[in-house]
Amino acid sequence: MNKLYILVAEDDEEDREIMEIVFSKLTCPAKMVFVENGEQLLAHLAAYGGAFEGLILTDLNMPRLNGKQVLKSLKEDTRYKHIPVVVFSTSAWGEDVQICYRAGASTFISKPDNMEGWTDMLTNICSYWFRTALLPSQS
Repeated sequence: MNKLYILVAEDDEEDREIMEIVFSKLTCPAKMVFVENGEQLLAHLAAYGGAFEGLILTDLNMPRLNGKQVLKSLKEDTRYKHIPVVVFSTSAWGEDVQICYRAGASTFISKPDNMEGWTDMLTNICSYWFRTALLPSQS
């Protein structure tokens, strides 16, 4: 099996640091890789040459390309439309949630506001996406 990844697009440095700390304590078969915005996410993904295996976790509100724009780009590109995309945000506005699901998001999660919440969220993501679900690259 090739290495599995969680490609995270998050512009908030503190959130990236928290995620890195929490993830380093988890037993997960995936490696977490961070980029700071949607443009970097698409550029990083292109470097895999269409052979990315794993999950994309993207913040909804980022500079340059936001989560909605990233999701649209991914789902319109035949190389990437099969990749599960989890959108996360401090916004729980119903319209944001609906727009993301209509655009092809696999999941929409409200960002936690404390370390316990981040631990629960990342534990659940790792457990579901890398232990329970079969990713397209694994089937």
